[in-house]
Amino acid sequence: MSSSRLVDDINAMLDTSEPPSTDDCCIYKVPSVIRKHNEDAYTPKFVSIGPFHHAFLQRTEACLKDLVFYVESILPDFKRCYSEFLTFSDDKLVKLILIDSGFIIQLFCGMSLFKPWLVGGISSDLLLLENQLPFFVNLIRIFHLQHPIECRPGRINLGVDKLVIYPPSATELLEAGVRFKVNTKSECLLGLRFSGGVLEIPQLTVDDGTEILFRNMVALEQCHYPDESYIIDYVAFLDFLINTSMDVDILVKSEILENWLADSDSVAKLFNGLCKNVMHSSVSSHFPTLGKDLNDFCKNPWHRLKATLRRDYCNTPWQTAASIAGIVLLVLTLLQSVCSVLQVVQAS
Repeated sequence: MSSSRLVDDINAMLDTSEPPSTDDCCIYKVPSVIRKHNEDAYTPKFVSIGPFHHAFLQRTEACLKDLVFYVESILPDFKRCYSEFLTFSDDKLVKLILIDSGFIIQLFCGMSLFKPWLVGGISSDLLLLENQLPFFVNLIRIFHLQHPIECRPGRINLGVDKLVIYPPSATELLEAGVRFKVNTKSECLLGLRFSGGVLEIPQLTVDDGTEILFRNMVALEQCHYPDESYIIDYVAFLDFLINTSMDVDILVKSEILENWLADSDSVAKLFNGLCKNVMHSSVSSHFPTLGKDLNDFCKNPWHRLKATLRRDYCNTPWQTAASIAGIVLLVLTLLQSVCSVLQVVQAS
């Protein structure tokens, strides 16, 4: 084989090989170990966008020549955004970008013309990790992490010598006397605070789209933000906090969760399944302290005793009044007994 032919063969191999991962890469195929737990959560049902889920033709009245020229100029950057080698020709990619981006723009301009059920379905499809054009698709993730200082205080790399103590379940915390309260001062999911026996958590509405939203944000962090997995931190915290429907009921009663699903079991199953086969290599730096403080509070026998007394004797206003009356009666009875003993002693 001649050297020139060998070079051609090597170049051909390089052209068909998978591209190396770069900082530009932001659109991924969901790993199969994560996808298998809910295939539908990652598959578009109404609208397919981008080369991972090819779309349909939509015409535009813009100056086509200028648009084609612009898309051709950004094509190398476009390709680097995808984690896998794109088998489309350059001409095919240009057509696809123009068609799908034009459709998205027209979609938002004429959203009011669609039926409500179709708007909801299309909106969900546009959130899927694989169903994207490079529009910096983590705008949704950033929305849930609105306050960088509060939500991103730093990371701790997990290893054999650095184990994180996660919190007990909501039921265990309640039995130990922990009170749950909505953190109204924070719009960030990681606005978690524990002080004075009160655990504050931002409110979250759980509906039919919650699983799809969180699964795709988790998949994005697993592929693109392994060292900044703040959404995974939040999901893991709720996974430990929620084990059964009773835990869900406690969080719903305290208005931390607003449950729009069929029942509490569905919510528990949802959060218990989001982190399956997800690698957690680091954790937000305030999580170990939060977990340790909650566990220490639960282990304190005095806190548990107070919680038991409050539950058994002061659960309602009438029960509280009856308990106070009983204590007063007991004290008066003891005083009467002491006085009687003193009178007998003095008489003798």
